[in-house]
Amino acid sequence: MVGEVLRVSDREVLVAGRRGDVVVAWRQVVACRRVPPPPLPEPHRRVDVEEMTRVASRGWPAVRTEPLGDWQLRWSDGFTRRGSSVLAVGGPGTGHGAALDAVVDWYAALGRPALVQLADSPLADVLAPDLAARGFVPAHETLLMTAPSATVAVEDDRVVWADVLEPVWERAYARQRPGAPEAARQVLGAAGASFARVEEDGRVVAVGRLTVDGGWGGLSCIWVDPALRRRGLATSLTRALAARARREGAGSLYLQVEADNAAALVLYQRLGFTEHHRYRYWEQSQAAS
Repeated sequence: MVGEVLRVSDREVLVAGRRGDVVVAWRQVVACRRVPPPPLPEPHRRVDVEEMTRVASRGWPAVRTEPLGDWQLRWSDGFTRRGSSVLAVGGPGTGHGAALDAVVDWYAALGRPALVQLADSPLADVLAPDLAARGFVPAHETLLMTAPSATVAVEDDRVVWADVLEPVWERAYARQRPGAPEAARQVLGAAGASFARVEEDGRVVAVGRLTVDGGWGGLSCIWVDPALRRRGLATSLTRALAARARREGAGSLYLQVEADNAAALVLYQRLGFTEHHRYRYWEQSQAAS
């Protein structure tokens, strides 16, 4: 058997095995040898779903937030689901039914149906039936992926960096995600973000955003001009973001990508990112609202 030796006497050995403590008489022992402990997972795999969700949320702070126990009600004038949904992590400080009623009321006061970001976790197993009973439906399955920055990082001198959100970067990003410009500026420009862009012939053809928080580099807003895709720009930009994160002390990286974005998933997997967990947005149906 394999286990940790807890106590040794002249007649027996007490071993903590996988199924509990076991007493083994010496007469039953044929041979013993030391087994090294299993290796610890790499740092980017050690963080649990709850903490990883919080890290990612800090990298994309909403314009307006309000706590509900451990949960966070977020609103950014509809700019992105991440910025305008409930972050359901931990406990809401009350029963789930009462908490969901408070969620619905909070968003109703804003004139919007409620949206709940819920990661695959034990909480989801408990909360999902309550959400469904109130007319919420799951959608927009998303992967949070992580990687060691050293695996991904490669410098690229084509990348231009800025420590503030500049109009030239903002205009390029708006080509993929228009709407709510003031809210977008507040979200994108927060969390000490850095902004990367690649230019060709005086025109921005690719952009990306980086935040660094407690050893984590958050990659977001990675976009390439559709007319110039499949030229390796996304790969080069992602590697450059990772290199900057590493220079700033981030040993691990994360990013978020929708599950149906096959091209992006292939790219990130090829660069060394692996799935940490998945989450979904539970949307309040119009009939329920």
